[in-house]
Amino acid sequence: TDGGGEWGAYDDQWVYLHEDHSDPTSSYSHSNGRWAKRHMKLGETIYNSENELTSYDSECRVIRKFRFPFTNRLDRYLPNVYISPDLGRRDVIVIMSTPEPWEVYQDFELIYYAKGAGPVMWQEWQYWKLKHESRFTHFGGSKVIPARLPCNPPR
Repeated sequence: TDGGGEWGAYDDQWVYLHEDHSDPTSSYSHSNGRWAKRHMKLGETIYNSENELTSYDSECRVIRKFRFPFTNRLDRYLPNVYISPDLGRRDVIVIMSTPEPWEVYQDFELIYYAKGAGPVMWQEWQYWKLKHESRFTHFGGSKVIPARLPCNPPR
């Protein structure tokens, strides 16, 4: 998939987030990319304790590598949500992603995925206040983020 500058994939067991290029000046990749189970129950959590992030500059040169454990939870299921004229009504799931340990970061992301469309909204929260929000709900228009191949393509 390539939504919002993200490169991902899925298999029978997992949904992977391999690399994120949503910032045009830099990007990062996860060491194993496991983002969510392909089938999860509401409230189910995965803890990716061995995750390592690799940060790249705009030329795909490694800036740094560091340990970055995180927890992802299937937070909500929202049936039949009106998203936009282009996407219409769709069932939506919300993944809550929290860097660990929570006590250090005090922030989380909410990623809204619409059935048959992929990610339709991303929110960044810090200290329970909305900090940033991006929506991906329309077809066409100009690209905001230049298309770029991943720095560390999945094998």
